[in-house]
Amino acid sequence: MPLRNITVIGAGALGTSVSSILASRGVKVRLVTNDPTILTGATTAAKYFHPTATEYPKKDHFETGKSVVEGAMTQLGLYGRGFLHDPEKKGRFWVSRDSSKSNLPVAIFQENIKFMSEYYSTLHDGFLGSSSWQRSDIENIFYDPTNFSREVRSQDFGVTKVIEGVETPSSTLDMAAFYAQQKAILNQLGITPDYNTDTVAIKKLGAEYEVELSTGEKVASDAVILAAGYHNLKLAELVQGASPLPPGKWFLNGILQVKLPPTNDPELIRLYQGTNFTLQQEHGCMFACTKSPTEITEGEAFIYYPSAWGSQINIHDNLSGFPKGFDYTIKNGLHETVEYSYVNRILDQANKFYPFLSEVRPIKMVYGAVYSSATKTNSLGSDRRERVFSRRVVTGDGLVIASTAPKFTNSGLKALHDTQYILDKLDLPGLPIKDDNDPYSLDIPLITSSLHFRDIEGSPKDKVEYLQNNGLLTV
Repeated sequence: MPLRNITVIGAGALGTSVSSILASRGVKVRLVTNDPTILTGATTAAKYFHPTATEYPKKDHFETGKSVVEGAMTQLGLYGRGFLHDPEKKGRFWVSRDSSKSNLPVAIFQENIKFMSEYYSTLHDGFLGSSSWQRSDIENIFYDPTNFSREVRSQDFGVTKVIEGVETPSSTLDMAAFYAQQKAILNQLGITPDYNTDTVAIKKLGAEYEVELSTGEKVASDAVILAAGYHNLKLAELVQGASPLPPGKWFLNGILQVKLPPTNDPELIRLYQGTNFTLQQEHGCMFACTKSPTEITEGEAFIYYPSAWGSQINIHDNLSGFPKGFDYTIKNGLHETVEYSYVNRILDQANKFYPFLSEVRPIKMVYGAVYSSATKTNSLGSDRRERVFSRRVVTGDGLVIASTAPKFTNSGLKALHDTQYILDKLDLPGLPIKDDNDPYSLDIPLITSSLHFRDIEGSPKDKVEYLQNNGLLTV
């Protein structure tokens, strides 16, 4: 069988992952991005906040829980623990008093945690029962299901104005480490991304597609994956004879970077450490420590207040691409007086729940945009918390698709699903499955026992490069 050629457009977490997985299956991959490097689209929340195996209740929270838990295990199976700041660090979810009276009944919160704990245990049992995994590897990579969640008391963690809490695996992401690892993986697989390269047109020529690039090159492809997030809308318009994609919505967020005062108080350091999610929405506030203070050095943390009065700065319909006003704010910030108001409201909300933050020193607002695609369950992308997988078939033959991953945690799982789809469309051997009647019932333990990149480490130079690119190097 002749070698198959796939063009992947977009080099975020999904684009890089699906490129690596397809290449590992013997497919020749061309990775194209109009950005200067990979992973430029990671949200501010992905850089600091996303928990690794749990999720707070959302619409259809059982399906959300499945996607996040299975996604977390897939991500760990594919890449190991190197992309986590501290794999053993626990995070905490709390229900605020105000939220319990309005948008998040405690019963729903408890139901959600119980379901995810049980589902994680079931998936963990699948790895233990797989002859392709060694128990020692499972213990080194995955969380112990018996410690997946436990009830905690707010007074033990210095948290106030909450009525319920659990502790779960919620290490913050080390996106610099993930960036470096992805670059190393692509290099080892012989994939050299076409950086700073626009896609001009995608045309059907005989049995193939021709992807015309801004460099003038025309790339012959058996299939094309649009994995460029919000750019997918415009890219689909470049496909000859394509069905248009429904528009989504843009959300501009601002996360507050703060310095934690130097201290040698072990109790205060304990309170600073970890991640705290106080739910929900305008009744809550998130706090994540990325660097603990010492007796002589400041620590570092980030605060997110999910409200239009705090971190959720603006909303924009995606009718003509990336909102120009968003781009300006991301680069230059808001007007000083306006930004000062946001900073004060975020700090006030944080101090309401976490009094131990009263002495933090605000550094800057870090702005970023989130794009929410329209899906069957999320009309016009209005729900920014949507976590459902999305794959749109752009052409009648199904060989050009537009795909998005709802969050970093399940981008690897989504990449496996897209790989399975492409392999099927090209009549290539598929990935192992558990149910012969369901091609997407992927056997994750069997797949990740052989198809993985856990042994590939990124270079320190690339880690620094990521931090510099994102303005995250601090003194």
